[in-house]
Amino acid sequence: MKRYDSLFIIFSLILIGFFFAGCKESVTDDNPKNIVFPDSNVSFEQHVQPLFHRQCNTSGCHDRGTHDLRGFDLESYQGFMSATVQRQIVFSGAPDNSPLIQRVEGTIGRRMPLNRTPLNQNQLKGLRSWVADSAKYN
Repeated sequence: MKRYDSLFIIFSLILIGFFFAGCKESVTDDNPKNIVFPDSNVSFEQHVQPLFHRQCNTSGCHDRGTHDLRGFDLESYQGFMSATVQRQIVFSGAPDNSPLIQRVEGTIGRRMPLNRTPLNQNQLKGLRSWVADSAKYN
């Protein structure tokens, strides 16, 4: 009987080890640096939303729960495109006039994401491309 108990414990420990090994990999995948934008055909769902999910929807910054306090809900396409706090943050086809682009580039106000690593050049170029290409929900 003790032999089966020992085998059960060993098997359980192995399963727990696999579980935690899988968790470690998923945490690494949350690194915003791993989001690389293509040169063209930027997708909201594949590029823009994952980047903002990792950089802006955390710690109570720009999520649904802080919409009233911060003014912007960047968790959904509707949040990006809605006029909030009496101003729009994305002007389709006009990245130079879009406050979203101006804030992440740091050309107006405080650079966003605040107190976080700035977006890299590939990500900035990708966001500009997405807005210039009509900021589509794709």
